[in-house]
This record gives sequence, C-alpha cells and structure tokens, in this order.
Amino acid sequence: MDREKKRSSNYKFTDKIHPPKAIASVGLEILTLVLFFTACYLSFQNRGNGTMCVGVLGMLAFLSSLFGLYLGIKSIQTKQELHYRFPVLGIGGNGLLAVLFLLMYILGAYL
Repeated sequence: MDREKKRSSNYKFTDKIHPPKAIASVGLEILTLVLFFTACYLSFQNRGNGTMCVGVLGMLAFLSSLFGLYLGIKSIQTKQELHYRFPVLGIGGNGLLAVLFLLMYILGAYL
C-alpha cells in the first residue's frame, strides 16, 4: 500500500507549456548553423575565394540568428506559465551565434 501511494505522489501535473515562439527560435538556431557550415564548405571548396553566394549565406545566417534571438526573448516575456528549456536554448544559442557573426564581420573588415 505504501509503495502505491509513493508512486502516485511522484507525478506532478502542471499547466506549463513549451512556447511555440521558443521552439521556432531553436529551429532558427539550427537553420543558422546549417547555413554557416554550408557557407564554410563552399568557401573551402573555392580555396578561400568565396563567391557572392557565400556572402549571401553568411548574411542570411546572421539575420536568422537575430530573428531567433528576438523570438526567444518574446517567448519568455509571455504571461503564461511555461517551461524555460526552449526559450533559454534559443536566447543563448542565437545570442552566441549573433555575437560570433558580428565579430567575424568586424574582423573581416579590418583584415
């Protein structure tokens, strides 16, 4: 009897949700990584002489990371009870990628 009571008390049902904007933010983070590695691969194939296509892929990756960061921030500002896994992953990953892209563009302008 005690064992059954113990088991049933371990479950905790809540009304928390995974925000759709946060899930989209993580999806954009994955898209950003795919675009970045595609641009790196194309640049490697051309021995460092990237074409306009590589530049466009890089700018699209930077813009998608900024939009993913925006969606992550907006998803955490909702008034509902929510799980924080996807918003934190979206904000952290997209923020890091946006900073890395920005540093790469600044260093590319000076070198």
